[in-house]
Amino acid sequence: MKFLVEEAKHDRNSKSTDRFPTVLFKKTCDALFDGRYSMKNCIERFAEYLEYDDVRFYVLKNLTKVLGDALNSEESQRRFLVENAFAMLSQVKMKKQNEDITNLLIEVKQRKNENSERNEYSFLELKNHQKAFSSAWLALLRLPLSSEVHKKVLLNLHTDVLPHMTDPKLLMDFLTDSYNTGGVTSLLALNSLFVLIHQYNLDYPDFFKKLYALFEPNIFYLKYQARFFHLADLFLMSTHLPAYLVAAFVKRLSRLALSAPPSGAMLAIPFVCNLMKRHPSVAVLIHRKQAGKLLLDHGTEENIADLSKGDPFIADEPDPAKCNAMKSSLWELKSLQSHFYPFVASLVEILEKPLNTGETDISKYFDDGYNQLFQRECIKITDQNAHLEFQVPKSLISKDMAERWVLE
Repeated sequence: MKFLVEEAKHDRNSKSTDRFPTVLFKKTCDALFDGRYSMKNCIERFAEYLEYDDVRFYVLKNLTKVLGDALNSEESQRRFLVENAFAMLSQVKMKKQNEDITNLLIEVKQRKNENSERNEYSFLELKNHQKAFSSAWLALLRLPLSSEVHKKVLLNLHTDVLPHMTDPKLLMDFLTDSYNTGGVTSLLALNSLFVLIHQYNLDYPDFFKKLYALFEPNIFYLKYQARFFHLADLFLMSTHLPAYLVAAFVKRLSRLALSAPPSGAMLAIPFVCNLMKRHPSVAVLIHRKQAGKLLLDHGTEENIADLSKGDPFIADEPDPAKCNAMKSSLWELKSLQSHFYPFVASLVEILEKPLNTGETDISKYFDDGYNQLFQRECIKITDQNAHLEFQVPKSLISKDMAERWVLE
C-alpha cells in the first residue's frame, strides 16, 4: 500500500500526479481474492485501508470483476472465493452523503471547479460507490453459497446492505428463495423481507402462509428466537388482517405452548393475548361453549391427545385458511393452568378476565431460559421461613465419638 502511494506520485504514464494506480492495485486485489486459499487473515489486516474512500471504491470494482469471472472458472479455482469475498464485503462500511467522501489514500489536487473534479474522479461520487457496492453484492449472491455463509449474509443484510443498494428490490429473488428454504435460513430472511415489504412495496402473496409454517416446536430452542417473535409481532400488527388468519396463528402458537419449555410458554401466552386484543373477533375462541364441554368430557388431566380428539382444528394443515381455527377453542391454554411452573398458570388467568386494550410487552420474555427462571426462584422472598432445631457442637470430635474410637 505504501508502494501504491509512491507510484501515484511518480506515474510516468500520466500528465497528472494524482491518479489512482489501478494496475498495481488490481494485482493486490487478485491476491486477496485468490479462490485457491483462505485469505481471511490477510483481509482482516487489510480492513484498515477500507477507511479510505478511493481504496474502498476500487476494492468493490475489482471484487465485482473477480466474482464475475468466477462463474466460468473451475471449482478448484474458486474453492475459497466466496468466503474471501464475503470476508471483504463484511468489512465495508458505506458513507451516506457525498460530503462524507473526503478520506482518500491518494491525494487529489484541489481544482477551482469542484464539479469538474467530481466528474473526473468517479470515486468522489456517492452514487458511484453505491453502484459498485450493489454490483459486488449481486455478483457474490449469484455464486453458490455454503449454508454457513448463507446464514451470515442474511444476518445483517437488512442493516448493512439494503440501505446502500441502488435498487434493493434486486435482492427480491434471493430473499424469496432464502425464505422458501425453510428452517433457520427462512427465519433470518424475515428481516430483509420485512424491509422490502414495508419500504419498497414488495408483493409476496404467500408470505403469511410461509410465516405460519415457521411456527414449529424447535422455534423455542433457536438462538434467533427473539428476532423471530419480534418480527412476527410486527407482521401481525395490522388490524386489517382477516380473522381466520389471526385465529390460525393463535391456535398454532397455543398448540406449540403445550410442549414448549416454561420460557417458551411464557412468551407464547402474552403473544396470543396481544393478537386477540388487536382482533376482538378472535376472542370467540375463549368463550365458545363447546370448549367448556370438551374440557368437562375429557378432563384437564387426561392425555393431550385425548383432548384434541374433538378439536376441529387441523394442526397438520399448511394453509392457515383451511385449518378450521375459527371453529376451534383455546383448550390448550386452559390446560396450561395446570402447568408445573406457577408463573405460566398465572399468565393464563389473563384470558379469564375482560381483555383490555393495553398490550403486553413480549420483549421482556425474550431472554428467559431455565437458568434465568431458576435464579428468579432462588431470590424470591417468602413469608414462611424454615426453622431448624439443632445443638451447637462444642468441639470437632464429641466425647462419645472419641470413647468409641478408643474401644475399637
